[in-house]
Amino acid sequence: MAQAEEKREENHVLLVAFSSQGHINPMLRLGKRLAARGIHVSLATTEIVRHRMLKSSGAGPADHVTGIELLFFSDGLSLDYDRKTNLDVYMDILGKQGPSNLSALSKNITRVRRSCYA
Repeated sequence: MAQAEEKREENHVLLVAFSSQGHINPMLRLGKRLAARGIHVSLATTEIVRHRMLKSSGAGPADHVTGIELLFFSDGLSLDYDRKTNLDVYMDILGKQGPSNLSALSKNITRVRRSCYA
């Protein structure tokens, strides 16, 4: 039994959410369910979300939300870039730079933890 619990703790799920309205909360709900089963859960999203969190909370960014580790990667744009007004440009740049930045984040996770399921 202890061996099964040990094996469960090694599992790590990486959830990736698009930083648009309505995408993060469903991922958080899924992450909470997985975490309740003893799975290590990380939610990765873009740096703009961290910026919004800091702005709305007035405090430092939390790196965990109810058992979920929050991770951030660059979408390739500055924080003051207006993503809503220039959505086409944003999607183009995110499509070009996001995958490599997310890949670097994933590689860093696998260096720290042996298993990660994205």
